[in-house]
Amino acid sequence: AFRSSFEGVEELQDDEGMVEEALQGNGLQFLRHSVVGSQHFHQEEYFIRRIHVLLTSFVTNMTQKVRELRNHGDEVAREVMLRMGDQNIPPLTKRRDFEELMKLVGNVYMQDPHGLNLSLAYWAPEEQTLPSSSAAIRRGPSFSKVKQRQVTLQKFVYICSDLLPAPLFPSLMHLLTGLSNTQSSAHHCFNFLKANSPSLECTFLIRWW
Repeated sequence: AFRSSFEGVEELQDDEGMVEEALQGNGLQFLRHSVVGSQHFHQEEYFIRRIHVLLTSFVTNMTQKVRELRNHGDEVAREVMLRMGDQNIPPLTKRRDFEELMKLVGNVYMQDPHGLNLSLAYWAPEEQTLPSSSAAIRRGPSFSKVKQRQVTLQKFVYICSDLLPAPLFPSLMHLLTGLSNTQSSAHHCFNFLKANSPSLECTFLIRWW
């Protein structure tokens, strides 16, 4: 169900119903455990590229849905923190789609045996923000489209990390570990963490990370 719902994710920009149906069917968990979790997944370049297109298309075309998942993830995290101090509260049974999404992205890029460097798609180089209108015209519409896609993917990383509740932190670390699996992507991840450190103390720790 998940595969059929997301097969043409580029055409699903205005049809969140099918996306929601896939999420309710535990599609993210299925992809993480049964597809990406397969011992043969990272051996096949085709499968890696296919899942990469699937995830990046979802993030760039369904930005509102991603934000909804983040908001719901925050609500679940707050409930988790409330339950930490009271054993009389029943266990939480709500879905954790945002955590699953971060873990899935991390798992996909955790290994790169073919040297594809696909994780770089999530890091827009610091000096290459969106080009001016004149530069975009000179380089053509295809360049602008690719650049906008890369900026949207990096915004996804910001959404995942901005004011993150404590229970979601392990999933964020898993995501960033996967997205820093090459020397170039690790450099971008380092700069991202350094630029978004809330204090000088945190910046000092990151320098030794």
